[in-house]
Amino acid sequence: MSIRREEGASSKNHASVSADQRPSSAVKLQPLAKPAPIALVQKFLRCLQVKNYKEAAIVAQEVLSYEPENQLILSFQSTLDEHQVVDAELKAVEEEYANEYSDSEEEGEESDSEDEEQTNKEDASVHKA
Repeated sequence: MSIRREEGASSKNHASVSADQRPSSAVKLQPLAKPAPIALVQKFLRCLQVKNYKEAAIVAQEVLSYEPENQLILSFQSTLDEHQVVDAELKAVEEEYANEYSDSEEEGEESDSEDEEQTNKEDASVHKA
């Protein structure tokens, strides 16, 4: 790299490097990614606050579409995934319980009507005697 003295320089030594003599390994700056809107991050935090994890997971994906390296969202990602699994399992158990309860309730109603018929027959036979 050659340094040349600028012509007409004052008593101070001024040196310049020509553009073609700059090092080729110069760092290229990447343009900054557009940050996620603050309102979107706030919505994510509100969803967490009210324990609406399904919506929080959706909003988290929106934030990550703007900022794939957002540490706040990434730190909650595994927790949100776990909540979705637990919620799905809970829903399945609730449905199973509801089905079993409705089946046993129907059987109970049939049994109750049979008991009532038997009671009515017994009452009728008592009244005849």
